[in-house]
Amino acid sequence: RSLGDILLEAGLPAGVVNILAGYGADVGAPMVSHPLVEMVSFTGSTHVGKMTMATASNSLKKVSMELGGKNGQIVFPDADLEAAADAAVFGGFF
Repeated sequence: RSLGDILLEAGLPAGVVNILAGYGADVGAPMVSHPLVEMVSFTGSTHVGKMTMATASNSLKKVSMELGGKNGQIVFPDADLEAAADAAVFGGFF
């Protein structure tokens, strides 16, 4: 299952999140510069992140990035924090 499928199954209305995959020149650059795109989430290199931020700043888009690291995580308030911490440490080695 894809992330998009999981979000739909969880009840997120269609069109709230749109996932596009492709090469930066073909997908990323046009998306980040498009006037109707309000928010961009990017995971990748610091170099490309800087270019993405520069382009997004021209129209004051919201931007969320995970750059140069690995294994970004979301821990919900009701999570088992010990298990989440263990998983984060474990994930750092793979």
